[in-house]
Order: sequence, then structure tokens, then C-alpha cells
Amino acid sequence: MSSETYAEVLRIAIIDPNFDDHTVLASEARSGSLEMHYRSSGAEALRLARGREFDAWIVAAELDDMHGSDFAGLLQERVAASMTATPAERVPRVLIIGGDGRDGIAMPLSASAVREAVVGSTVTTASAWWQHVPALPLGMTAAMMAVAMLVVG
Repeated sequence: MSSETYAEVLRIAIIDPNFDDHTVLASEARSGSLEMHYRSSGAEALRLARGREFDAWIVAAELDDMHGSDFAGLLQERVAASMTATPAERVPRVLIIGGDGRDGIAMPLSASAVREAVVGSTVTTASAWWQHVPALPLGMTAAMMAVAMLVVG
């Protein structure tokens, strides 16, 4: 996937009841380096998906009304059924953070880390996906691996 696929300004949706975990991204949004939309529940986020397309979805493991993995599944189903602004042929990029999935994921996330996870090298084969992960601190590498596994599998 090339960087031309994504807008110059990274568009992300953060679905997390705890906004305080994302103050770094919020400050970067104020500076204009990214477009950020924040929701605390899965239902609110699914309504948001109807009208907007995002480059990445950052989802907490536990939302106000459902599990983050349940939200990711619902989002993928709605994208496939053309019930969102995201084209059906585009797989939404979802990074689930927190809970048991937080092992090794560096918080707070920055726009550059999210962009790298979304726009980074395309995984061509399942057996060699790790060769496409750039050398980063352990936390960012784990976050990119989680995103790659969502894309591949």
C-alpha cells in the first residue's frame, strides 16, 4: 500500500472511554498534523463511520458498550456491506489498545507512529511480514505487528 492511498493529513478515529490516554494525538490534531475524531462508545463510532472515512481506527479493548474486538468486527462487516463512508474494497485499519492487548504497546501514541503503522510497507506474504517492520522501539514494533496481523489475517 502506498502513501498516495492516504490523505496528506492523517484521519484517525479514537474510540476510547479514557480520553486522557490520547492527549499527545489531541495536541497534534490542534497543530493540524492530523484530523482526529473521538468517541467513547462503539455505537457512537459506528454512527461516525457512516459519514466519514478514516485512515485508522484506534480502539480501546473495553468500550462503554462493547469490547474493542467486537467493534472491529462490526466495523468490518459494515464496510463490506457498504454501510459506511469507507469503500467496500478497502479494509479498515484498526489498532486495538489496552486490556490484555496492551502488552508492549507504547502509550501515548503519536501521529507519526500511527501513520507509520497505516502507511508503512505493504505485507506481501504471511511468512515474511516481520521483514517489513522497521526498527523501532519495542512498544511501537509491537503496535505495528498488531496492525499487520489485523491486515493479514
